[in-house]
Amino acid sequence: MEKALEDVVVKQLDEKLKGSDFIGIIIDEMINITVDKKLIIYVKLEIKGRVEEIMGNYDVHSGTAWCIFDKVVEVLRERDVELSHVIGLGSDGASVMMGKRAGVGALLKKESAFSIQVHCGAHRAALAALDAAKAVDQVGAYKRTIASVYSFYKHSASRTNRLHQLTAALSDEDMTSLKQP
Repeated sequence: MEKALEDVVVKQLDEKLKGSDFIGIIIDEMINITVDKKLIIYVKLEIKGRVEEIMGNYDVHSGTAWCIFDKVVEVLRERDVELSHVIGLGSDGASVMMGKRAGVGALLKKESAFSIQVHCGAHRAALAALDAAKAVDQVGAYKRTIASVYSFYKHSASRTNRLHQLTAALSDEDMTSLKQP
């Protein structure tokens, strides 16, 4: 049943891609819980005045620009998408993605002359907030305090057990796990 559903979704994706003259892609790397390197690819395309968004999650063996570029090319070719139709690349702004000479965007530009690169707004906002926080001493003190509390509990099974007991006594919800801040 799952395979049949996947086939339907893939077929719809292929039809949408064939119906669009130009597409934009947004890519980001991640490492999953089993420490496998993944590449997330979002495809933005316009069909009859509506913007569609489609996602795929693919294995990559390294985080180099060539490896990422090759995976993007492979995925697009599997869908019969010409690289010349890719007119935009959005990413986290890392040099592997946005490097002017050897980044993924530069490699894509060689294949699609009209392609532009855009640094993702959400990533820029996160970087700006991080930089702003560095300028405020109280934020640094707060982060150190939270990290110390986490470390105090994380490195002692008996302290973590006591924290579970306190949480259960003070709240209706049980603490499931201690997360690193």
